[in-house]
Amino acid sequence: MKHLMRTILFYLENHLPALVRLLVKIRSWLKPLDRWKTQNLERELEAQLTKSRILPPATVSQWQAAFRMYHREFPRNYPVYASFCTTKLDVVASRQGQDQQNQVLGLCVVKNDLARLQMAIAHHRSLGVQQFAVLDNGSTDGTQEWLSGQPDIDVYVVTTPFSSQRKYGWINQLLARYGYDRWYLYFDSDELFVYPDLENITISQLIERVERRQLDRLGAVMLDMYSDQPIYAPAGEQQSIEQDFCYFDSDSYELSQSRRGRVVKGGPRKRVFTPELEDSPLLIKFPLFYLNEGMIFESAHYLFPFRSDVPIASALKHYKFLPSDLERHHLIAREGTFQGGSREYKRYLSAFQSNAAISFLYDGSVKYENSSSLSRLSFIQSVTEEEGAP
Repeated sequence: MKHLMRTILFYLENHLPALVRLLVKIRSWLKPLDRWKTQNLERELEAQLTKSRILPPATVSQWQAAFRMYHREFPRNYPVYASFCTTKLDVVASRQGQDQQNQVLGLCVVKNDLARLQMAIAHHRSLGVQQFAVLDNGSTDGTQEWLSGQPDIDVYVVTTPFSSQRKYGWINQLLARYGYDRWYLYFDSDELFVYPDLENITISQLIERVERRQLDRLGAVMLDMYSDQPIYAPAGEQQSIEQDFCYFDSDSYELSQSRRGRVVKGGPRKRVFTPELEDSPLLIKFPLFYLNEGMIFESAHYLFPFRSDVPIASALKHYKFLPSDLERHHLIAREGTFQGGSREYKRYLSAFQSNAAISFLYDGSVKYENSSSLSRLSFIQSVTEEEGAP
């Protein structure tokens, strides 16, 4: 039944978007009922969380209060809280005795993505990240074994089947374990955090300058990186992932505001896969953030409470269309565990099946050579200049 409903929704979103918008509006009228239902579920989940002793009692009460505040506005998103309360994250390797509260902590959730994960860890170490906590969702490609041998990585395992909302619950539980009043850098295994002048400014120095501007987070645009070959095809030079998939769009982004803050849409996936549809990948994230009491990692894209004054001053280089991803995307599309029943992945595969030579390369493609390449994006602001510098 779930598969049938996802298929129908995918069809409607692609062929009758106005009807989908109307249905969403009608569904919003049921918010009071959603809030009543969520309040009852909250009581059950809070009892389970207290009994499980996953977290210390003081921490439990703080996060309960934060989620209650969040659910007043978004009661239908209770599955994130359900995952937070009921999932047991098993510790495989812990270096918490070496934990330093004044150090930024790198967080990642991964499954069967060892090559990109190794690239991501090496990159973020080069920025000055000295501590990581990585949650493995049942990898079988050697990821967990590699992680366990790294002296700066706490390793957790969860075997619960993946869904986007479950994942956000896992991330919030990791944040609860490591605590408030510290900086975090969240990245997926296929993402590299970059910012202007990163060759000369460590992530700790970046954070100092962000703090001087009284910000608790930094906005980032997701830059889908691609080669000069068709999607899913091996890059021509076969040097490294970064070197082979080195192009990004310079002028295909759409900026706006929403109740959650800044919005960035468009990019190569919109340009190539859905140019005629209103629907578009959401390309704003806040990967670098200071966790204050009451903050919730709502999704990959926003932190609650929301802020509208945060500059887009960084980027996440996003490597999503490697040759190995074709099989991965087929699996994601079949399982339907990503947002909207994995509708984006179904679009990728539909376009690829229609034209195996489809490519992201176009006249506006720019080669990423170093952090100065970010200047080709007019909306990227810099917080790395010293105050008072000319």
